[in-house]
Amino acid sequence: MAMIKFSFKNKEFLVVLFTLVLSLGILTGGLLYLNNAKFRKEIKTCQFIFKGVSTLTVGDPVKIAGIKVGEVLKKELYTDSVWGKVSGIRITVEIDKAVHVPDNSKVTIQNVGLMGERMVGIVLGDSPYEVTSDLPIWGTIDSGISEAIGMLGDLLLEVKRLLSYSLILVDATIGDPYFQKTLIATSLRIREVTDLLGELVQENAGLLNESVDRFSVAAVQAQQWIERNHPKIEAMLSELAQASTALVNLMQAGSQSLQNYQNLGLLIKDQKNTVGQLVFSEVHYQRTMKILNHLEQQLRQIRKRGVKSNLNFF
Repeated sequence: MAMIKFSFKNKEFLVVLFTLVLSLGILTGGLLYLNNAKFRKEIKTCQFIFKGVSTLTVGDPVKIAGIKVGEVLKKELYTDSVWGKVSGIRITVEIDKAVHVPDNSKVTIQNVGLMGERMVGIVLGDSPYEVTSDLPIWGTIDSGISEAIGMLGDLLLEVKRLLSYSLILVDATIGDPYFQKTLIATSLRIREVTDLLGELVQENAGLLNESVDRFSVAAVQAQQWIERNHPKIEAMLSELAQASTALVNLMQAGSQSLQNYQNLGLLIKDQKNTVGQLVFSEVHYQRTMKILNHLEQQLRQIRKRGVKSNLNFF
């Protein structure tokens, strides 16, 4: 058997080749390890729904408490199964199968850079049930630079529209020569009226001061009269209250008497207990006359007291 002899140069070539292969293997293994190589871990998919996803793209990271557990796999329009209308954006993420994501977790699309980079952040809930592709949950989105620029554009459009309306208003008012002429004439007229009012006040200052003084004196006298006649006023009010009470009692008695006379008339008409009812009517008549006499005496007494109540006016 022929022996293969290697020269010194052949040995150097083999060493270099082995070193290159080993370096490529280490580099490939390191890259796969740093990127969570799929052949080393079992993965699963979850779905989340958002009103909008802004600049989120496929491949953006999915993190829990700052630790990467997966990445965005797909994003698509979400159609409501009840109404049949597009109501949001559904994203599909792939994460480590060992990670349990409860269905009451809080999912947010967050900013991770000044250039609009995005990530999906998850704050784990406490539900025993896990999010699946068949049961997605709704998430929210944080406003970033792109949203701020969009809102700034909307604001600039509103300012531009408001400015155009202001220019139209200026042209229709201040910029109109007829409006300027009318405004100047009105201002001059107001000044004339103001000056006239000032002259009237100066000319009649004495009369105004005298009227104010008289009004003050009248107010003081009215207060003194009320204080001086306060007991008599209270007595008159008390007597009026008694008269009102007596009048109410009379009205009630009269109403009862009328009802009794009506009942008596019905009984006489029906020819029932005629003699007994006539006797009752006599008694009732005497009672009514007694009430009337009592009321007349009260009215005379009130009138007599009213005449004796000598109120002093000033």
